[in-house]
Amino acid sequence: MKALTKIRISIIALLLGVSSYAADVVNMSARAIVGSEEETFIIGFVVDGMPGETVPMYLRGTGPTDNVGNPIANPNISIFKHEADGPNEVILGNDDWKTGGQMFAISATQIPPANDQGAAAIAMLEPGEYSFHLADGAASGGVGMAEAYEMTLNNIPGNLVNADDFTTLLAAINAALPSTDVAGILSDEGPFTLFAPTDAAFAKIPADTLNDLLADPDLLADILLYHAVVGEVPASAVANGQIMMANGENAIVQVTGAGGVVIQGANVIETDFMASNGIIHVVDTVILPASGEENIVDAISAAGNFSTLIQAAIDTGAAATLTGDGPFTLFAPSDEAFAALPEGTLESLTSEELLNILLYHVVTTEVPSSAVSNSKVEMANGAEAIIQVKEDGRVIIQGANVTQTDILGTNGVVHFIDKVILPPSEDGTIVDTLVGAGNFATLLSAAVATGAADTLVTDGPFTLFAPTDDAFAALPEGTLESLSDEALLDILLYHVVVGLQVKAADVTAGNVTMGNGDEAALALDDGVTINESNVILTDLLGSNGVIHVIDKVLLPTM
Repeated sequence: MKALTKIRISIIALLLGVSSYAADVVNMSARAIVGSEEETFIIGFVVDGMPGETVPMYLRGTGPTDNVGNPIANPNISIFKHEADGPNEVILGNDDWKTGGQMFAISATQIPPANDQGAAAIAMLEPGEYSFHLADGAASGGVGMAEAYEMTLNNIPGNLVNADDFTTLLAAINAALPSTDVAGILSDEGPFTLFAPTDAAFAKIPADTLNDLLADPDLLADILLYHAVVGEVPASAVANGQIMMANGENAIVQVTGAGGVVIQGANVIETDFMASNGIIHVVDTVILPASGEENIVDAISAAGNFSTLIQAAIDTGAAATLTGDGPFTLFAPSDEAFAALPEGTLESLTSEELLNILLYHVVTTEVPSSAVSNSKVEMANGAEAIIQVKEDGRVIIQGANVTQTDILGTNGVVHFIDKVILPPSEDGTIVDTLVGAGNFATLLSAAVATGAADTLVTDGPFTLFAPTDDAFAALPEGTLESLSDEALLDILLYHVVVGLQVKAADVTAGNVTMGNGDEAALALDDGVTINESNVILTDLLGSNGVIHVIDKVLLPTM
């Protein structure tokens, strides 16, 4: 215990700091009692200041305390912002400070609620009118105390000391302090963002390994800087991608389907723990810099959120291949992508079927994002997948969205996707091909609505010039909605050549008669065009015809 005290004193002496804010709180009722006959008590206050300024506020609603008899059983708090030209808006609520997402920040105030049933919240409030509501969440009757405080924020290490669950992190910081970079990141003006591992996170590391780390200041400094970002990254700005850490290396950030965040395999368990010189996000795992020798399997393992893919690769033997020399490109579905499959799908597959699916996510060359274009690519199982680049730059492969790109390994590159992609059926029609390719939802919906889909699944053969969703979206607003079924069917048939399967190599310039009887003009002057539309992808095959993808909807002459 004495050693811990010395560590804390050392850090405080070196690094502790506070901040002041230009914004101010006025007209605030500091404390009030909600009685047993009242369901809600309201404190009103005004934050005064210039646009863009903020003031930190701490609000808590207590139940049982030494000073309150007959306490309410479950205090529940909400903060409302009052808008002159609109309804009041709830901007924050928290009915259990221990599990409501701000446990460490509230602990760091050193005036948390007196027990686990108390409610509390911290908010950075911009200028405006606010009210703080304390309610009896259990409707049991009783007395509660509402309190509102304007806070003074400590800097990052000061908050860690006060939160009292970062003993090992503080010891690591103290051991690494010969590194001026570590001291600067934590105590300078900033702003900085720290992903702070708890004591439980450090406890996952074997004791001998942890002791070795604490004895190596240079390595420890590199690890600590891999938990920090130069700049302020609030939870609202977090998105799928790679982020540059303070040690110069990238970390992979993923937003999971449940709204959680994973950074380099560590779960973020609390966000926006504010400090005078930045933000703390609390993580449940110590994140380690890459050694530079990770293959693509190591890369997705370190990234987290790919346990189903990794286990399937191990079970089928694909992992042994993917740790080989390569090069490979892996389109990696997340755990949420596998979870979205119909229940029982994975369990129903034989090992051979599962391997075929996994290999349909692999290309046996290295394809960085800079080389991706509208194209077909042969996957490792021998089947082709369709890649499309949307107008906003997003990439779709066989109906799956690419959510992150260019995760590098020693033997290739990984791109993350949000769906498991399934190999096409050999007897699938051109309608099946469109469904599997993705980015044709509007065309398919129109074909079903008009009955054209029923024709396009017959024997054919057909040549279909298929407009993408972006092509339909480029039509003047309301165009599709204004069309009768007959007019829409006429447009759809103007995209089909009936009785012929014309592959790209056989296309010649000239007029061609379309399914509605009108002619369209094919030209080969600058790539392939049909009327005013560019052919951006060719020869997508189905059992009853071929598809060429176009970037504009063809409109018959009226």
